[in-house]
Amino acid sequence: MTVIFGSSGMGKSRVCALLNQQALLQRRLFSDRPVPVAIYLPDVAVTPGGIRQFAFARIAAHCPHFKSSIFDEMLRTSGLDLFCDAFDRVQSGGRETLERDMRLLLRDSPATRLTIFSRQSAAPQIDADVFFLQPLNRSQQDALEEAVWPASETSTSGPRRMPIMSLLLPDFLRRLAGSPLVFARLVLFYAKHQKLPTDLAELFDFWLGETLRRREHKPTAYSMLVDAATVIALETWDGAAKASAIMKALATQAIPSASLDTLVELGTVIESDGRFEVEHEALADFLRAQSIVHRPGWNPTTDIPANRLDSDAFFPVLLAALTTDLEQQRTLLTRLTVLGFDGYLNAVRFRGNAFRQLAHHASGAIESHFAREMVDSFMATASRFFPHLLPDLIGTSTGSRSTNLQARVEMPPKRTTVGFALYCDDAPPDQNDTLIGGREDFGSQGREIGLYVLQRALGQLIERSCLTGGPVWHQERLLGRLRVLLIAGTGIETSLDFRKQRQYWNQYKGEIFVCSLFNRHYEIAVDDMLADLDVLEGAGGTEAAVWWNPDNGNSWWLRDWDESDEALRQYIMRIDAAYAEVVASNFTEVAGTLSTNLVLPRAWDVYFQPRHDGRRNWVTAIWHPVERCADVNVKVFRGPAPKELTRFDSAWFDETTAKLRSLNRRFHTIAYHSGAVPSFSGRAPTGRHDGKTAVLREVCQRLQTELLDQLRAVTGIPSED
Repeated sequence: MTVIFGSSGMGKSRVCALLNQQALLQRRLFSDRPVPVAIYLPDVAVTPGGIRQFAFARIAAHCPHFKSSIFDEMLRTSGLDLFCDAFDRVQSGGRETLERDMRLLLRDSPATRLTIFSRQSAAPQIDADVFFLQPLNRSQQDALEEAVWPASETSTSGPRRMPIMSLLLPDFLRRLAGSPLVFARLVLFYAKHQKLPTDLAELFDFWLGETLRRREHKPTAYSMLVDAATVIALETWDGAAKASAIMKALATQAIPSASLDTLVELGTVIESDGRFEVEHEALADFLRAQSIVHRPGWNPTTDIPANRLDSDAFFPVLLAALTTDLEQQRTLLTRLTVLGFDGYLNAVRFRGNAFRQLAHHASGAIESHFAREMVDSFMATASRFFPHLLPDLIGTSTGSRSTNLQARVEMPPKRTTVGFALYCDDAPPDQNDTLIGGREDFGSQGREIGLYVLQRALGQLIERSCLTGGPVWHQERLLGRLRVLLIAGTGIETSLDFRKQRQYWNQYKGEIFVCSLFNRHYEIAVDDMLADLDVLEGAGGTEAAVWWNPDNGNSWWLRDWDESDEALRQYIMRIDAAYAEVVASNFTEVAGTLSTNLVLPRAWDVYFQPRHDGRRNWVTAIWHPVERCADVNVKVFRGPAPKELTRFDSAWFDETTAKLRSLNRRFHTIAYHSGAVPSFSGRAPTGRHDGKTAVLREVCQRLQTELLDQLRAVTGIPSED
């Protein structure tokens, strides 16, 4: 059994149909192959007899003399090849029955193969190989553009037209261009208008117009078709509906029943076994979102059932794109945090332009709106996705730990710059502490700037290691902070014995040690040192280990790597262990978006090449997914990695992919590590001495890349170093 996941617009139904066509071709060529059957699962769920009887009926419809005895023999010998589409469209109450039916079929017919297509949010609870439809890459986009570009727009006498769409797309559209369905519409929009859509609503309105052939209808007729398509989209939210149900819904809205026939003729609505629905679920979501937004005084809190907010569907993002009322948009975006980190950021990115309501207001009203948008964006995101860090994030931004945040904003009439200062419950500061400028109008960018403030604060917390974790993380943090203070000559306790360290730091509770090291200012809170000791002693430890060089001599803080295999093994293992501890303690709400976290736990094969011929120490680290943390191990080999492991076409990529799928782990990218051995002496790659252990530095860099890049994709502003 195979399950293939894809979000709305990724072409699940198209891939299902293509696989079925290929299987039919193979069956014609080789008679011993299983008979392929295309199955629309919502139809199966409402048909007596289950999937077995449904498959029999599909075959018998094409073979009049096909008998049940032949079918039973087929199941016993060669089996069937069932391509099952739209599991996510089956109503939740019928999924369990369908899953049980599938298990029984596979038990009775081991030779039968099931390929199921669904959104991940409605995953079948069955043991299966799992695959994910990947977004289009650059070459695939170019090929699709050539395929769908209208022939009428292509010159037959001039030079061959080169694909350009992937180069023209702005950041906000590039995110959607991975969907074949959406990218094809972007190409057609550009071919017709010679420009890109300004927002998501314009693109989907164009798509609807092309589907309904707007130019062939009078305005009143076209409006009626849109209304009819909207009624059908709402009626089929939970699956295709019978003609009688659709006709009744149309009559309720005083729309002629013949509109259904017209929509079927246009291809906007499709029919399967007497049931009808809008052809593309993404377009149906647009119609549903549009119908809700057009209701007078609609309430984002009460008018949208929670089960409609699916991060794999277009509906929530389209709802944000169509909402242009300020108050409704604020309420809606706060509610859309239930979509998860990635889904919520998409809603912010594609939200409608509510600023038009204020564009001609006095500067004071615009500044007040901007400040409210900033604070709302910061607080909604931080409180939902980083709740344990909220006081620290506000403290980093204002200088005072709190759970409240306010903003003071100044903006010139042209709004090409914005200055602001953040504060808590006290009086606003007299002057701004941040100024951002550019060529664009910042008036509508309050939410982006709020996310930038969060991005900056989160980056500083990670850079300063101001996060909680487990024994590995806190030992690395303790060693790094002690090393900074010792190299700066502060005269603190040098022993790594926890009892002696606690005795020393207890004298300075509540104080902050300040030092300068190579022109860099450091502030280390004594309470943080004691927090490290609390965790380490609570885990049963008595002394910190200088694992990268266990020499018993003095001045442990000056030691570099001893170039031993054991130290290298500890380095690799401790990175993953510390990373997992920090994610579990601070980032549980976004853990599913962090690429490293998705593939843990894992074992390693590390190939170490000592320095020679002027080349630095070099490490190539190949990882392998394992089922349990107890299976984690690191093997160190002296010498270069085998070439068959490091080639672009290495079998390692396929083997690792297969293993991750067998463990039901979703992943973003697969890559091995190859590079110079990091510094173990407390120096960053730039040569600056920051005291961090090699493990601490790698974990911080990994978190910054995986977390901040997601925010940066929305804000468009790089983080400060």
